[in-house]
Amino acid sequence: MNTKLTNLGSGIILIGCILLAFMKPLETELGAQGQWALIGIILTLGVWIFRPFGVPFSAGAFFFAAYMLAIGIPAGTVFSGYTHTAIWTLVAALFFGFVLQKTGLGHRIAFMILKLFKPSYISLIIAWTLIGIALSLLTPSMTVRVAIMMPIAVNCCELCGLKPGSKGNSLILLTAFIMALVPGEGWLTGSLTGPVIQGSYETVEALQGVLTSSSYLKVCLLPLELATVLTLIGSVLLMKPKEKLSEEAGRALKEMKLDPITKDEIVAAVILILSFLLFFLERPWGSLR
Repeated sequence: MNTKLTNLGSGIILIGCILLAFMKPLETELGAQGQWALIGIILTLGVWIFRPFGVPFSAGAFFFAAYMLAIGIPAGTVFSGYTHTAIWTLVAALFFGFVLQKTGLGHRIAFMILKLFKPSYISLIIAWTLIGIALSLLTPSMTVRVAIMMPIAVNCCELCGLKPGSKGNSLILLTAFIMALVPGEGWLTGSLTGPVIQGSYETVEALQGVLTSSSYLKVCLLPLELATVLTLIGSVLLMKPKEKLSEEAGRALKEMKLDPITKDEIVAAVILILSFLLFFLERPWGSLR
């Protein structure tokens, strides 16, 4: 069934792109090269979504780069998202993510937030929302956020006595997974995508300065956070747990004991706080010089 769906989706994308190539409905607005670029984007999305023949995700990126070079787009433009200075912000942020996971500071932050709430399904959903937003502010890597949050979510379900496959268990795990992915897309550094796109914009003279943290927030924050809220509401409605959380589960969550904070965690927290302070104060200091 999965193979049929993959073949069907890939076939529809391919046929649609062939029709675009022959009918050229947007050539007047985009120009010939713009239309071919649009076809390349659609084909790449098709490769990423349906993965024909089981090709890895990296194959889509290589295909996209080769395709754009083949239709005459300069290499400096094709690879601009990886050469702009904004990408170096991500390099540091990825180190932040590694530090959060390696030192255990990310787990400590998540557990501390969980222990603030009384154990009920609504309060746990709110807790996971706050955890996801906090980690999204600290690291743009979705992989790191998932790696931190999902084991804690599984542990949370075990402490609450929720059996695997139950609606309550599914609701908690799904909520944690959604919160690790979706909210961070609402701001520029909440995922790897934002700075890469910003770098691409900066290489086009007419688009320089268009994509900033402020403009990204104006466009993406409301729809992404609205999508998050609607997804959570839909999850609660569709997977409304029949089993109630017991008082024992509440005590178990409240009595969760964390290991004593380590020197590595303290050093990591200090460095992270100082880094964020310097990042946010960079403009005011720059204006005084």
